[in-house]
Amino acid sequence: MGAVLDLLKPEIEKTIIGLDSTSFEPDPIAGRYFSKITSVMSSAYKRHGFILERAVLEALRLCPHFEVWRDAAFQVPSAVDHIIDGSIKEPTKLIGTDYPCSDGQRPLQVDAIVFDKNTNILRAY
Repeated sequence: MGAVLDLLKPEIEKTIIGLDSTSFEPDPIAGRYFSKITSVMSSAYKRHGFILERAVLEALRLCPHFEVWRDAAFQVPSAVDHIIDGSIKEPTKLIGTDYPCSDGQRPLQVDAIVFDKNTNILRAY
């Protein structure tokens, strides 16, 4: 098995067990059997996105020249919003734009922040 899958296997198995043990209200048209299948699959798709986010994060962490972390409430200053708004139609204008890290007026979920130690480049995804 791959290294990332090995890391995530306990979480995946816990998710599967949780889905299997959850009781769902049967749909009167679909019946108990098909209602359970539909409910489990629908819930699994919702959890699938979170597991994929974690898989990408863990795969990046395996790269020795990367420092990787996640920030669920990355702060976006209003000045940065203003810079972005002015370049929304021509995003290439933003190439080379820097802004110092500071507290912001609104949070933004950032799934992965990657610092490449070889190039000293920081990227947020």
